[in-house]
Amino acid sequence: AIDNQVSATPQPAVLAAAVQAATRIQGDFEKREALGAVAERMQGDETELVEAYTRAAGGISGGFERRETLNRLLDRPKIGKAGLERVLSSAENMEGGFERLQVLLHVAEKLSETKPVDAALVERLRRAGRGLGEHERGQIENALDKLS
Repeated sequence: AIDNQVSATPQPAVLAAAVQAATRIQGDFEKREALGAVAERMQGDETELVEAYTRAAGGISGGFERRETLNRLLDRPKIGKAGLERVLSSAENMEGGFERLQVLLHVAEKLSETKPVDAALVERLRRAGRGLGEHERGQIENALDKLS
């Protein structure tokens, strides 16, 4: 139902209502699909909508489902600094190391599209990777090295 509604009327108010409705969905897969339908119709730079989206994604307990939800937002053409910070915040709370790593690497990819690279976001990305294994942190550092 959410997919049908946002497809028919992809306006910001409808997208915001769809995100709100998605927060009430119990199943992680179903919530991911509902939020994904919203993400497909976003530009990615709508600050309030991105905040609501990442907050709703934070309610997904399954690592794979949350990863996919956050990555769909990162696939949008534009996502501002505040949006990237929200994604990093949501990723920090993920339990699965591999799933968190995939989101962090996607954020690093988005950072590579902006010049100059925001040093504060680079440091924020490093902090989000703390607690991961040495190998995973090495992958993040390799991705960040490519930004220079």
